[in-house]
Amino acid sequence: MGSPTAATRWRPYRAQEEHAAAVEAVRAVLTETELEAERLRRLPERAVSALTAAGLFAVATPKEVGGWAADPLAELQVYEALARINTSAAWVVTTGSVYTSWAAAYLSDDAVAEVFGSGVPAVVAGQAPPKGRASAVPGGVRVSGSYTFGSGMSHATWVLGGFTLPDPDAGTWAFIVPKDRVRVLDNWHALGIAGSNSVDFAVNDLFVPDGHFFNTAKPVPLRGGPRFGVPIVVQVAAAHCGVALGAGQRALDEIIRRAAAKPDLAGRGAFQRDLGQVFTALSAARDHAARLLTELGERLDFGSRLDRQFIQELIAAQTHATDTAVHAATTAYRYAGAPAVRLDDPLQRITRDLLVAGQHKFVADVSYDALGGTLVERDR
Repeated sequence: MGSPTAATRWRPYRAQEEHAAAVEAVRAVLTETELEAERLRRLPERAVSALTAAGLFAVATPKEVGGWAADPLAELQVYEALARINTSAAWVVTTGSVYTSWAAAYLSDDAVAEVFGSGVPAVVAGQAPPKGRASAVPGGVRVSGSYTFGSGMSHATWVLGGFTLPDPDAGTWAFIVPKDRVRVLDNWHALGIAGSNSVDFAVNDLFVPDGHFFNTAKPVPLRGGPRFGVPIVVQVAAAHCGVALGAGQRALDEIIRRAAAKPDLAGRGAFQRDLGQVFTALSAARDHAARLLTELGERLDFGSRLDRQFIQELIAAQTHATDTAVHAATTAYRYAGAPAVRLDDPLQRITRDLLVAGQHKFVADVSYDALGGTLVERDR
C-alpha cells in the first residue's frame, strides 16, 4: 500500500487491490488536512467524507451489512498504511471500524436494520470499558455513566458505551444508541492524536431497548462468523499494532529522507547504528504481529480454539509494537534536531501521537506480566 522508499524496503505482506485502492483514494486529503485536524481537534469534513466514500470505516464489518469483512492480516495492513499518512485519521478509522463491526455482529436484526438501513453510512464511536451502571427494566436496561476517549465522536452517527449490571455474574455489556441520545463534552485537548476528537461523553438514566446491547465478556456473534466469538481484546489486535507500526515507520521514513539531504547526519556513525537498530526492531515487531494475526485468521477459518497463551501473545504483541514504535519515533525526533520542535513538523507530531497511543489500556505493559506468568506455568 503506497510507495515505501527503497531505503526502508517496507513491503506489504499481501494487499488486495481494493484495499490498496481505498487507501490511495484518501492519501491526498489526509495529507492536506493533517495540520488542520490538529487545530480543529477533529478530522475536517472533507477527510471524513473521503474515508466514508472509500469504505474505510467498514474494514472489519461483516459482509451481511455491506462491510469488507477483512481478515486480521488485511486489517493490519490497512490501518498501518493509513498511519503512515496521518495518525489521527488511522486512529479514528480503527475505532470506527471495530465498533461499527460490533454493531453489525452482535445487535438484533431490528437494531441492525435501524443502524445500517437508514441510508446514512453507520459509524460508531465510544468506549467499551464498562464505566456505566445499568439496571434491568421491562424491554431493556437503563444506563448511567461517564465515559472518556470517544475517538471519532465528531463524525459518528452512533455511540457505544460499556456497562455492568447489579448481578456480578452477569459480566460486562455494551450499548449502541444514536449519538443524539448521549451528552457529548467538547473537551479533547491532548498531547497527541489531537485530530481524533476523542472527547468524553455521558448518559443519565438512558433507556436502551433489548437488542441494542450485547455481552462483551462472552460475545455471541449473530453475524460475521467466528472472528466475533473471540475475546474483544483479540479483535482489536490488528488495530493497535497497525497504527503503532505505521506511525513508527513513517517516523523512520522521515528521518531517512532528511538524512539524505544532510551529509553530516547521514555519515554519522552513531546515527547509522541507531537507525539500523530501530529499523530492525520495528521490522521484527511487524513480522511478529503479522505472524500472529495470520495464525489468528487461520485458526478462525478452521475453527481452532484460541488457547490462553496464544491470546496473551496477541495482547503482548500490541504492547510490543507500540513500545517499539515509540522508540523508533523518539530516536528519529532526536536526530532531527531543532527543526523538529515546530508544530508543523511531522516528527514531533508522530512522536506525540505514539506517546498517547502508548497510554491505551490495551497496550499496558502488564500484558508482558500475564504472558510471562503463563509461560512459567506451562512448564511447571
